[in-house]
Amino acid sequence: MITVTSVFNVFFFREMNLDLAKIGKFSAIAGMAGMPALYFAAIFADRWHPLRVNVQLRVFLVVMYVSSTVWIFVTLPGEVFFYLYMATSMLAVFQNAMLGVCELPMYMRLLPKSRYGQFCSAQALLRSFCVMVGGTLAGAFIDGMKILHHGSNFAYRYISVWGSLFSIITAMLGIYLYLHWRRLGGDEKYHPPAPWSPTGIEEAEEVSSVGPQRKYLNIALNLFSTIMAVSVSGVSFLLFWMHMNGAAVLFNWYLSVILPSAIIIFVLWKFVEKGIRRDMARSLKGEKLKNGIPHHGVFIVVSATFILMSGVWIGQVVYTVNMNMVTNAIAFGFCNIVTNFLLTLAVWVLWRVERGYSENMYINNSACKSF
Repeated sequence: MITVTSVFNVFFFREMNLDLAKIGKFSAIAGMAGMPALYFAAIFADRWHPLRVNVQLRVFLVVMYVSSTVWIFVTLPGEVFFYLYMATSMLAVFQNAMLGVCELPMYMRLLPKSRYGQFCSAQALLRSFCVMVGGTLAGAFIDGMKILHHGSNFAYRYISVWGSLFSIITAMLGIYLYLHWRRLGGDEKYHPPAPWSPTGIEEAEEVSSVGPQRKYLNIALNLFSTIMAVSVSGVSFLLFWMHMNGAAVLFNWYLSVILPSAIIIFVLWKFVEKGIRRDMARSLKGEKLKNGIPHHGVFIVVSATFILMSGVWIGQVVYTVNMNMVTNAIAFGFCNIVTNFLLTLAVWVLWRVERGYSENMYINNSACKSF
């Protein structure tokens, strides 16, 4: 349902002032960058368990889709948009590669081998039905947006709204699946449900995966803290730069709204981080956890991506201020605030998802005692 709008991407790029040559270059570069990323992404998807990787990435994908709605409010020259959008896409290439490679291995880990072909056929039928229905609904959605905008191709900018809606639904379904998998044994004891079997389950090979580790989880939390700190310090730098360049309107907006919001979100993140670190300490002592211990793998990938994207964000604001694009500069400021809030919310949700499951793993799983 999310990807049915990909057929409209060329129209979106044309609306954002790209010619066909630029669109072709973007597709070629993105494809070439994705090939080496796929090799390494597959290694980590197997190492961290493809279901866990898929679900966590689906939660963070909501952040990406909601952030991309900024292009509803921002219009840049085609050359500038090309390089900014290309930079963002290249930074997310490894994250997207991981999402692509973990789907089929996830089915192999979840579905019963004795009925694997039947389950895959059923999944293909359902997927095809959703593509047909989704394609029809997506076309109607774009047509509706065109009516609202008097036939303008501006309607294609709302592709991100469609993606945001269905990415939220996908994340919710993914979390439900992950919790059900946990209840059925999770990493160590999962066996596919099999009503046709006298035991009700089907035997499955135990495939080892690496659980959360204290060293790397600390790195991930520090990286997320860096994202929030860069936001606050970046706004402070931009305020000084705006003052020096006489951008009074933008200075007032960033001082009265953007900076306080960045500080509030930084404080919210610190509450979440502190809670996770307390659970880490409780786990070391063998005490009952408040929530759980999230896995470090996807957290490191996502946080590293968004740290680099913070540089792109500062570049966006600097360019729009130089070009006296007041509305665009304000939109980029709000986009950064919303992105950081959603990142904090995503980490909090994934921390809560582990409630009641990671506790026993940390106490009993010998592979995780190094935590």
